[in-house]
Amino acid sequence: MDRTAQWLVMLWLLWLGPSVSGSSRPERPNIVIIVADDLGWNDVSFHGSNQIPTPNIDALAYDGIILNRHYVPPLCTPSRASLMTGKHPMNIGMQDHVIISDEPWGLGLDQKLMPEYFREAGYRTHLVGKWHLGFFRRAYTPTYRGFDSHFGYLGPYIDYWDHSLQMNETSARGLDMRRNADVNYAANGTYATDLFNDEAVRIIRSHNDTRPLFLVLTHLAPHTGNEDDPMQAPEDEIAKFSYIQDPKRRTLAAMISRIDRGVERVYHTLEERSMLNNTIILFYADNGAPTVGIHANSGSNYPLRGQKESPWEGAVRGAALIWSPLLPRKGVVSNQWFHVSDWLPTLGQAAGIKVRSTGSPIDGQNQWQTLQSSSAAGRTVVMNNAEETFEYSSYIKRGWKYVNGTVFEAYDGWLGRLSNGDRVTDQDYYDRLTAPGSIGASLRLTRSNAENVRSSATVQCSDELAGNPCEPLKSACLFNIVEDPCERNNQAREFPALLAELESDINNYRNRGVPSRRKPSDGRSDPARHNFTWTWWLDEEIPQRPPNGLQHLGVVSDQTIHVSDWLPTLSAAAGIDSVPSGSAIDGQNQWNTLLTEAANGRSVVMHNADEKFVYSSYMKHGWKYVNGTCFGGVYDGWLGDLLHSDQLTEGDYYSQLTSAETIGATMNLSETQVLPIRQAATIACPKDVPEVSCEPLKRPCLFNIIEDPCERQNLADQYPDVLNDLQADVALYRRNSVRPRNQPPDGLSDPSLYNNTWTWWQDELDAKDEFSHHILYLAAAIEILVILLLIWWGQKYFLRQRKK
Repeated sequence: MDRTAQWLVMLWLLWLGPSVSGSSRPERPNIVIIVADDLGWNDVSFHGSNQIPTPNIDALAYDGIILNRHYVPPLCTPSRASLMTGKHPMNIGMQDHVIISDEPWGLGLDQKLMPEYFREAGYRTHLVGKWHLGFFRRAYTPTYRGFDSHFGYLGPYIDYWDHSLQMNETSARGLDMRRNADVNYAANGTYATDLFNDEAVRIIRSHNDTRPLFLVLTHLAPHTGNEDDPMQAPEDEIAKFSYIQDPKRRTLAAMISRIDRGVERVYHTLEERSMLNNTIILFYADNGAPTVGIHANSGSNYPLRGQKESPWEGAVRGAALIWSPLLPRKGVVSNQWFHVSDWLPTLGQAAGIKVRSTGSPIDGQNQWQTLQSSSAAGRTVVMNNAEETFEYSSYIKRGWKYVNGTVFEAYDGWLGRLSNGDRVTDQDYYDRLTAPGSIGASLRLTRSNAENVRSSATVQCSDELAGNPCEPLKSACLFNIVEDPCERNNQAREFPALLAELESDINNYRNRGVPSRRKPSDGRSDPARHNFTWTWWLDEEIPQRPPNGLQHLGVVSDQTIHVSDWLPTLSAAAGIDSVPSGSAIDGQNQWNTLLTEAANGRSVVMHNADEKFVYSSYMKHGWKYVNGTCFGGVYDGWLGDLLHSDQLTEGDYYSQLTSAETIGATMNLSETQVLPIRQAATIACPKDVPEVSCEPLKRPCLFNIIEDPCERQNLADQYPDVLNDLQADVALYRRNSVRPRNQPPDGLSDPSLYNNTWTWWQDELDAKDEFSHHILYLAAAIEILVILLLIWWGQKYFLRQRKK
């Protein structure tokens, strides 16, 4: 066969292949977001320091875009809330402080989060590591907020090895490590950073690449652990940094190095799966490092001023980069203004997902164009915070920064300056950057290119104070933050009108902001009350039905049972233990609840989440959620009320119950025995209780189904948290459910075709379809053979013509 014939066959197979396989890779890009906790500006080496080499993070920076003006809120919870919602913390009530694990509050359930947008667009969504956006109720946890899976912890920090949290002296030490909603005990003893890196790699390796991936990896490191042992890292990792004299900073270097190793593993796993060319990787610090004070990790934001939990650049200007083959710009340092809230609309744009703009200049803005072109117009204002608790403001507009007030004066200086000796040589640094197996080697970086980018990303400031000193507790300060990034020259006196303009902006934003959602601590959260684990504690507030005190032969059970329970329950009675337990809404073994009233039974019942009629009906812990209805509400009233005159007398009823031919007679039942049981089993709803209207086609309703079994009092307005909790459950069950098997009518079923009987009618068609499937392949093979014969005949004919 000559080359022409080979090409024809190849083209034919290429045409046939996709139609046979039916599979295709996703067009939407994979999104991987990696967040380091309390990482200092000067603690990544792409900003110029050789003390803590981060070669793999740096390689992505030098081949991607270094975001040199990437702004974040100065604390963990506000920063994460802003990423997830695309909104400024002041506009969603999350600006005030971090969530302490014993405080009953969280990111509002009325907010649509980043993973929800991506999941709706067909992404598989995963969170690995830290959450810190609330868990006092289950509805506030990650798998109820848009993530298909979560492996990690719910609170602010944990021990790196045993994953416990000692929140304060009034609470016990409790485990905070979960796989989805389940407590994870098996991870005990594994270093947290390695644990999270392993899980991220596992998710990528097992990912079905017919759907795009959305993965958020939020590290514990280099945040400190519990106060009794705050700085933790494997000894072999610490030993690699023996040249650092400060033992605390030596451990910090090991903690950061483990993150860098994880970045390398994530990159290479994406590469192994052939996913890399369609992936966006974002790496950033959630806020600046705390050099001193609370949770100090010896991090360095130098030469930027201040540290975490302050109004200064060291708190809010964070290390960040983005890398992707999908971006036309690479190896550049961007000085465009970015805020962490921008990532939802920006990555949404990259994925073809429309995120509705709020119109507020301090909320997230779509900056996809600014990543593709340096000339594109981007953000002009950055609200760091207008903190009411500590009464400080920090705001940037058109390159000018306003600061008024502060948190702790000890944080107001230039902290974390590094000595000249505790670092590797330039040669050693660039050798690590391009070492075999590193990301730098994979990207074929050269030292000269890396040096140029690194130099542009390094902030340098004079050590001399210029102009007037800034004393923010006495009067507001003003800095030209472009020319003076280290905030050394207060120009408030020179530009009073500009100072007043920025102050007016701040007051307007504060006045339009949402009050803080923060709540005081709740002793019921104590892990000692929950098997020494940190868990949702307000879900246990279940409405209770008053006991009726009956002590009779017959029993009326108020245990909740679903019809699906009978297979595992009756199997248990028969000694069959092979029936799988399934999910919370599948059948549960309730044999013990039938044997004893004290046994724990079912706590949830899913009636339906019907897609055709668009209604949901669900019960949990005695509460019932209803949203939508059928047939426009025709069936929504109290139907079938019986006339009293159309009923037997009590005497006739009991006569029939105990007559000689009935079961009642064999049981020796009597009216005195049956009457109280019958009364207990009778549902009586007082009609003098005022009805609270439920209009399920307009909005969801909530009923205390124990005290109000007739669903007359809609309590949705009184218990919005319970309503949102149940609504989140319904959404999760619906997402994880199997698609309905309904098919449209088929005229081939008509009984007149089968001797006027209803019978199976597709068995013959299935056999024909299977046969026709093989015929299709045979036809394709014959067509290829015909093409080859024509080519052969054509060659023979051509040769004969030439001989003539």
